[in-house]
Amino acid sequence: MSLIRTKSFEVAAFIKGDINSKKLALVLPGRLDTKDYPNMKSHVEYLAGRGYLALSFDPPGTWESPGDISLYTMTNYLKAINELIEHFGNRPTLTLGHSRGGSMAMLSAINNQYITHFVSIFGQYSYASRNSESLERKKWRETGFMVHKRDTPGDSNSIRAFSLPYGFHEDEVQYDMSAGLTKCVKPKLFVFGTSPA
Repeated sequence: MSLIRTKSFEVAAFIKGDINSKKLALVLPGRLDTKDYPNMKSHVEYLAGRGYLALSFDPPGTWESPGDISLYTMTNYLKAINELIEHFGNRPTLTLGHSRGGSMAMLSAINNQYITHFVSIFGQYSYASRNSESLERKKWRETGFMVHKRDTPGDSNSIRAFSLPYGFHEDEVQYDMSAGLTKCVKPKLFVFGTSPA
């Protein structure tokens, strides 16, 4: 693990590849997932083997990235992506992500000129519809947080719990990438699937 200091954050990263590569790849974890999950590391290693300087990172305030969980918002995740691209010299960049990371791959690609292409695996293009008041969301608002549990990499018996503040939801509902995606001419790959019956 390496700690990278950007303009606004310190993020814990798993990095592979030639530091002098002319191209960068950012592998983006899903909501409250970590850079250390096998699928994240596998993507990083694959892309490093294809000539990229490749890395995955824990978004601000999660896992090994310093800071309080209140730092974890889509806005700060996007800011960290943009600042990492700048940190590495604004090289032509591929973003690839799974679930929320897939959404972040889309969002960053339509907003950052240095991202040349992107891959979204099970990503969602809009969070605006989440503004409706479900029972789960009402409870989240009333308590101020929602507990999310994630498996700890390398230890199948260990679980990490995050108390995600309601501010995360208030931030996410502003993001709808549909208009940006209709105009985006960058090469892209979307991977979708259905749950088994």
